[in-house]
Amino acid sequence: VTGILYLAAPPVRGGPTAPGETNMQLNGLMNVLGASQLPGVRRALIASSSTVYSGLPEGPYREDMLLPVESRSATEAFKKVTEIVALHYAQRAGADIGLFRMRSVYGPLYYSMNNPFSRMCHAAAHGVPADFGAGPVAVHGGGAGHQPALYEDDEAEICYVKDLVEGMFLMWQAEKLPNRICNIGPGRAFRYGDMAAAVRKV
Repeated sequence: VTGILYLAAPPVRGGPTAPGETNMQLNGLMNVLGASQLPGVRRALIASSSTVYSGLPEGPYREDMLLPVESRSATEAFKKVTEIVALHYAQRAGADIGLFRMRSVYGPLYYSMNNPFSRMCHAAAHGVPADFGAGPVAVHGGGAGHQPALYEDDEAEICYVKDLVEGMFLMWQAEKLPNRICNIGPGRAFRYGDMAAAVRKV
């Protein structure tokens, strides 16, 4: 083994309140951090999420921004914990560990349909209207809630899955990471109205 890519995330339903979920997530992270010290392992890359920026004023968001402690979802909470623990471990152990904050991902094999653009693409591929009603969206306090209302002028930063993989590969290839935490995404937001127009055109 020459490298580790850790992509685990808590389930959208459940989260910290599910029995054993917190221990399982933290034990998994500690196993990965320990494995980063095995002979021959050059670097470990650990997935974070753009959800850590929730609660901040409108972007652009930079890796050096201070993040709020409060979390609105299980993913946001676990990814903040992951970053804190991984950075602390890397500093103390001298391990080569990088974290990447991925934007909303869409493309082949994306299964949760949690973001609106994926719902648009999936619906178009099946020839049915997009469903923006109730969906597997984690809400404060656990459980699933309803998708918020969508408006044409709302914006989101979305990242095609193959572009995400390329970003991870570039982080792996780099002789030295410029920062321990890197954003991976297009670097700009897209209007939902423009997304819908692009899907209709295709």
